[in-house]
Amino acid sequence: MPRRVPELEYGNDVVLGRVSHSGEVKWKNQDIFISKIVAHEVLGLRLFNERYLQLCFGPVVVGWVDGYRHQFHRPWKSLHDFHIPTGSATSYPLLRRSRKVSPMSPV
Repeated sequence: MPRRVPELEYGNDVVLGRVSHSGEVKWKNQDIFISKIVAHEVLGLRLFNERYLQLCFGPVVVGWVDGYRHQFHRPWKSLHDFHIPTGSATSYPLLRRSRKVSPMSPV
């Protein structure tokens, strides 16, 4: 077991930014709120196009930053916004809409 957790690795096309204690990261002199959960962590910002940046925590895409509006967006807001590229929701059992279940159900 290592004494320290190794630093996350990012590619050469990623700009690193440390999240403030209040959960914000700076981009073009603007504070963008991400989350207090990642306070003091280093996140990677990868330019996607002239407007959007991909926000990464190591190899994991955390979400997107709108460089024009200076807003953070999660990869999808809800399961209904999730785009399945091929097949249907029945091909992906974990992505199927669940049926309403009674709060008294043992499930």
